[in-house]
Parts: sequence; C-alpha cells; structure tokens
Amino acid sequence: MTRCGVFLCECGGNISGVLDLPALAAGGRSLDGVVNVTVSQFLCGAEGRRLIEGVVADRGLDRIVIGSCSRRFQGPTFERIARDLELGENTVAFANLREGCAFIHRHEPEKAQRKAETVLAAAVARAGRQRPLQPSRTFLNRSALVVGGGIAGLSAAEELAGAGITVHLVERGQSLGGYMARLSKTFPTEDCAMCSLGPRLANAATDSRINVHTLTEVTGLSGPPGEFRVRLRHSPRFVSDQCVGCGTCTAVCPVELESEFDLGVTRRKAISRPFANAVPSTFAIDNRGWAPCTSTCPAHTAAQGYIALAAQGRWAEAYRVASAPKPPVVQARHGDEAKEHQRGLQQLKRRQEELEKSIAELELKKKALEDDFADPALAHDPEALKGLNQRY
Repeated sequence: MTRCGVFLCECGGNISGVLDLPALAAGGRSLDGVVNVTVSQFLCGAEGRRLIEGVVADRGLDRIVIGSCSRRFQGPTFERIARDLELGENTVAFANLREGCAFIHRHEPEKAQRKAETVLAAAVARAGRQRPLQPSRTFLNRSALVVGGGIAGLSAAEELAGAGITVHLVERGQSLGGYMARLSKTFPTEDCAMCSLGPRLANAATDSRINVHTLTEVTGLSGPPGEFRVRLRHSPRFVSDQCVGCGTCTAVCPVELESEFDLGVTRRKAISRPFANAVPSTFAIDNRGWAPCTSTCPAHTAAQGYIALAAQGRWAEAYRVASAPKPPVVQARHGDEAKEHQRGLQQLKRRQEELEKSIAELELKKKALEDDFADPALAHDPEALKGLNQRY
C-alpha cells in the first residue's frame, strides 16, 4: 500500500480565487492511499519546498501529488525535490488545477470545483499505480543519424558535427539540397537560394564528421536509445568513385529522359547529376534494367544502343556498337531444343551481318555524297547539281 501526500497550491489567488481548496482538501483525505493533505500559498518557492520535505519525513510518504499549475510549467521543480528526498523517479503525480480548472472555468466556479475534484482523484489513483524507475547504465554511441538532406537536415548535421558528434546524413535523392536547391529566391529577403545553400553543401562534403549517404533509404530501426541499429538500403550509381564531375559523359550519351529536378520541364541525359553544385558531384546512370530487345536476344545484342546512336546520325559509333564482340551465351540445352537454339543463333548471325553490311553501305554512300557535293564546280554548274540531287 502506498503512502501518498497531497499538496495543494493557492498560487497567489490564481487557484484559491476560483476553487474552494479547504473543501477540495477534505475530499482528498478520503481517497485511498492518502495519508496527508496540505494547502500552501506557493508550493514552488523555498517555503513550499521546506513544507514538502517536512511532511515527507514526518509521515513517511513514498508518493507525492501536486495540485497546482501545469506540469509543463513547474513539473521539473517538484520532480527534482522528489529526487533530492530519495523518493526515486516517477513518484510524483500532477493535478492541473490552475490552467485546467481555475483559468478555463473562472466564471463557473461550481463546475470548476467538480472538475478539480475529479482531476485530483485521478492524480491520486495514478500515483498509487506509478512505480519508481530503476536507473540503468547504457553505452552511448556518440553518433547521430539525420534523415533527409534538405536545408533542415544540413543545418542539423552541421550543428551536431560542430558539437563533436559523428553524423550520418541519409538522403534518398542523388544529391543533397532538397527542395531549396530548386528555388531561385528565398522569402522574405529575396536572397539567392543557392547562395545560402551552397556553403552548407560544401561543408557537408568536406566536414570529416559528416558521412553523406545519397541514393539511400532507411529500411529498419532497432535497439534502445544510445544503441540504435539502423538498416540502410543503398542504390548504386553505376559510376565509380573516380568520377571527377567533368560532365564529358553527358555530351556523348544518346539517351534523353525527363528531368525530375526540373519537374519534367526540361530533359536530361541518362547519365547526369541534378544541378551544377550537387553534393556529391559524382554523376549517376539512370539504369532501368535491360531493354526488352536485349534481354530476349539469345546473343544479348545491344540493339537499343545502335538505334539510339543511329537516330542521332552518329553512324560510326553505331557501327562500333553493332559490330562489337558479344559475350557468349552458355546454356544447357538438349535434343531438338538445342538444334532450334543453334538455328536461332545462325539466323541472328546472318541478320547481324546484314545489318553491318547496311551500315557499311550507308557509310560509303555518305562518303561519296560528301565528296561529290564538296566539288567547288557545282556552284557554277546548275545542271550538274540537279543531276546529283536526282541521284541521291
């Protein structure tokens, strides 16, 4: 059986001016587990502390109920008193009589009184069921996980790193920066968004205490505070860390896609980075799996590469792609299936030879066309120029 003491605060008239505290105290004495009820003018002051210490010692209390202001206002004060009296953690319950009763029902004192009686009875019941928390020791790993690489995540990572804490900054996108990187100006100063964001991006890239994980998502979290274990899923960039961010690769990439960074207004190459100041500066390839024509081809011919290059008139590169050696297809086949597979490979080889022959013929025609039209005499011979047009 717990021995609970109830302490009611007048709060300088804020509570006693609306509630009948002597009547409330009389009702509190009849509650189970209550061995003492005391009314004080100011419980949060030095006099109130001495009053609590004396009653706890005289009556052997092991629980305290404070009927005063909100726990958010003076809760730490009374919890500290309980610790100093060695009552332990979680031995104080609170009845909000000021904000919850006196203030909100100032013009209805009878309703405020009934509500105060209910709130006090609930606090006493709660105190009887609270159990002291046993202190325990745990290993605190001085590292922090920040999820989201926008301006808020960058600011948090910067402050934590400044306090000497190792930070793991996780961003599911290709680069840090978040939505702010898309802005031109910021409200209300109309400052350049990148002028504010750029230094934070540079700091995240160069601070040894900040570990940046882009193209990464959190898939699991376990463990107690101080010993959290986090599971991350990293998506590949398909570009090695040796990339220096020169951008030469984008000029020769034949595949164009809608730019997610620009919300589809512009187009980008299949190998790209969101913006010039992206962190990290390494490019990434948008690999959406094998093309259907490649995955179904027995020899895995890179037909989509030839088509993309040929569409841009880059015939020499298309020829190299089509004529490059293909990896052998090794599969276990038996009987009629093996014969059918061999016939399919022979047909594919003939079609590839026909394709290479067509490309070679186109190259010869292109060279002949360039040579014919390069003749300066055509500018003074309309009949010859007309004949060439009809020929080609």
